Amino acid sequence: RNELPPYTLLLTERVQEQFNDSRHNRPQPAIYIIDAYFIANENILFQNERPMVFVDRYLLLKLFEKAINKPARGDLVPIRISEQLRLE
Repeated sequence: RNELPPYTLLLTERVQEQFNDSRHNRPQPAIYIIDAYFIANENILFQNERPMVFVDRYLLLKLFEKAINKPARGDLVPIRISEQLRLE
């Protein structure tokens, strides 16, 4: 379960992370964001009628991750940004 702003379209993957609570490793679900198309009805792919590069979208997603995660609410699945590797 998670709470997102309305009219948000994200490319995500659902994963099981291993959470260590001092004695046991237990799986915990998490959502990894790969890319975004719309956040709160704002088109993330284009800015000022020009395509937005992936690095700029990645920085916006890092800001979105900080804003949307609520560590005090244990019933919500945490959202993380998947690390992007440069292919050089």
